Amino acid sequence: MTHRELSVLMAGLFATGVVTGVVAADPPRPGTEGNGLTENESATLWSRDADTYITQEEYRQRYGEARSAVHQAANGTDVTFKRPPATAATWTRNDFGDLDAGGPDTSVYPPHADLEDGVFIEDAHATIFAVQPSTRGHLESGDTPLYIGPNGTLRGFVDYRVRVPDGNSTGNTTISWSLTDHEIEAVRVKTDGETIAERDGSHPPALDYQIEAD
Repeated sequence: MTHRELSVLMAGLFATGVVTGVVAADPPRPGTEGNGLTENESATLWSRDADTYITQEEYRQRYGEARSAVHQAANGTDVTFKRPPATAATWTRNDFGDLDAGGPDTSVYPPHADLEDGVFIEDAHATIFAVQPSTRGHLESGDTPLYIGPNGTLRGFVDYRVRVPDGNSTGNTTISWSLTDHEIEAVRVKTDGETIAERDGSHPPALDYQIEAD
């Protein structure tokens, strides 16, 4: 009997662009998100939402509790900032800490992930979770670029699953496969072909970067 062990090394996953999504215009009730923010902090973070205002009395009847003055104001209007507020960064860090990979048999990925398959690796992706500091500009309809700071932190999420080959038997010989090890060797961030940040492999890497001004 021959027993073959499969050792897979996941290496060289590159994050080469910014992948972003659109924030839903239906914010949860402040204080219920589990994001580490106070009710006042989370209430100020939503803009371009429907602002379906309800009175203090309606709020007490619906939820059985009072709300702060800031929460009330944010329920009826947008709160604007000259620069990205620190509360958004706090929320991002807390959500980033909740990311969990799927293990060798399952790849966890968002709907917009660019999946790649190899000989033994399937559904592999390196997706950008957030860049800080950053802000999204609403210049005109359909033109909403993401502006990032020249120095900041890029948080990503890397995952994959391992395909272990099926065994087979021929005559008196049986070949079977088992997974002995797998890992992400390194994560790199590139812009225009140049590596601007690199670190040891991790499913949820956080990389400090610096972009040289032209």
